[in-house]
Amino acid sequence: MRVYYIFLALFTTFFLVSCSRQEEHVKMAIFLKSDWDKYEVFAKEFEKAKGIKIQLDYIWDDTIKHDYKHLWSKIHSAIEKKLKDQEIDLIAGVPTSYFEKLIKKNLLAELDTFMVGQSGIDVKNLYSPVLDIAKKAGNGHYYFLSPTFSTKLLVVNLDIFKTLKVPIPEETVSWEELEYIAEKINRKNLNPHNRKIYAISFGPGGEEGLFMDFQLLTTPLELPLQEKEEIYNHPSWGKWFKWFITMHQKYGVRNMAEDRAFFTGKVAMRITYPHELQWLYKKARADLGLGFNPAKFEFRIYPAPYYSNKPEVASIEVHNIALSNQSEKKNLAWEVIRYAMGKDYALSIIYNGGNTFGGNFPAYYDSDTIRAYENLYPGIDVKNVFYYGKQGPYIKESMTLEQLSIFHELEREYFPIILNKNISVEDGYKELKREYKQRIKELKR
Repeated sequence: MRVYYIFLALFTTFFLVSCSRQEEHVKMAIFLKSDWDKYEVFAKEFEKAKGIKIQLDYIWDDTIKHDYKHLWSKIHSAIEKKLKDQEIDLIAGVPTSYFEKLIKKNLLAELDTFMVGQSGIDVKNLYSPVLDIAKKAGNGHYYFLSPTFSTKLLVVNLDIFKTLKVPIPEETVSWEELEYIAEKINRKNLNPHNRKIYAISFGPGGEEGLFMDFQLLTTPLELPLQEKEEIYNHPSWGKWFKWFITMHQKYGVRNMAEDRAFFTGKVAMRITYPHELQWLYKKARADLGLGFNPAKFEFRIYPAPYYSNKPEVASIEVHNIALSNQSEKKNLAWEVIRYAMGKDYALSIIYNGGNTFGGNFPAYYDSDTIRAYENLYPGIDVKNVFYYGKQGPYIKESMTLEQLSIFHELEREYFPIILNKNISVEDGYKELKREYKQRIKELKR
């Protein structure tokens, strides 16, 4: 009889432990199905670190073709449907623009209370612009956090500056200061009308893609693209539209690819994205990424130029994770967010080169992560370059995907026409606004 009770006790213990282990899992819905493999890597890493399994699901199947009509609404509905499912504990990879409605509909759990106390996170070690964006979106509260962020950088070709005897900037510059430097370079260049040296490159887009570079680089202004179904309503838009196009006309790369011009030593200053650091620092084969071997030149890295009226606003985009309000495992699910926002995952991104959430850099940083980056990229003042600024840009959702598609289509058409002076900047700007308004009326019909 005694043996029977011992056996029963052991069986009961085993059964309870098994049940407990089965419960040690959370379910995370990722935004796009095509990112499944990346999130599987994170899930395995998290399970190894914390012993908690992440079961994956997806919100939107981007591997199949969808009818573009009402696509924005369909994606919104798909996100909401997942968040109303009690089995879903977390959503990840959802763009910031979608969160406003999700917060209003009370579909996301407020994270403020989770962030403090023994099971909280080291807010002092998180990049403040990332937190600022989440707080702006949540009207002073946190409903999502961003393990990683994307940024832009300014690369200066020091050889060109020294050859032309132009003073090298000591620290980050404003856009107005950038124009002043570009004008100096142009004046000192021997033949500015047929020049072999270009003062500035605004990014990978070139003439065809300047509209997208313009949209990304003006994010810190925090201006809505559309108001009352009209684009560029705010007075500041006209000023900066003209400024960027005129800068490109006067100082930008013409008649050749932007990356080829820069990496062959023909551009003094380039607005770049951090993936190009791998070629500058020879961490990856440039001939495979660029299609040619870059020239050797001395360079210095700065943060992207800032706007004088918003000097502390960083030029970043964030990549998010949030907790469902319907989740019955909020405390367990919080551990996933806590890990994604912590030091171990930050070091994993730096040393292993993988980044499930997208973006360039982890939001978490301290002396160890800074040192790790400094070893990877000697000469960069990591804290003041990668982690520049104190505020993050947040722009409320103002366009549907259908409207955004029309907007990009028209910008792609008008920017090259204006750049090539087939129409004046002022007239092109007016025509762009007028045609967009007309197309939106047609869309509604």
